[in-house]
Amino acid sequence: MTTFSITGQRGERTVTVTWTDGELSGDTDTIEMLKLIAEAYEGRPLRALVGPVTVYNHLSNPYTACTMIRSMFKRGTVRQDGSLPEIKIPPGAIH
Repeated sequence: MTTFSITGQRGERTVTVTWTDGELSGDTDTIEMLKLIAEAYEGRPLRALVGPVTVYNHLSNPYTACTMIRSMFKRGTVRQDGSLPEIKIPPGAIH
């Protein structure tokens, strides 16, 4: 099981969104906005700084979801608890 929570400031409020194996919980307004944004990008490739590219179901991928969730909060107010799964890099992929 993979779970992480991201807390940050949206407007005047500090809110938290938690991702657990593709399911979101926490602040309902932020989650609804995330779902609308993910739906708008459905069928278009998105890539987090690390991890695979997603084209569909962006919020089901922990790396893409993490990037999208972090983007919902005011810069400098974001805190993450929990971690993303380790990326397995094939031998010889990095020099």
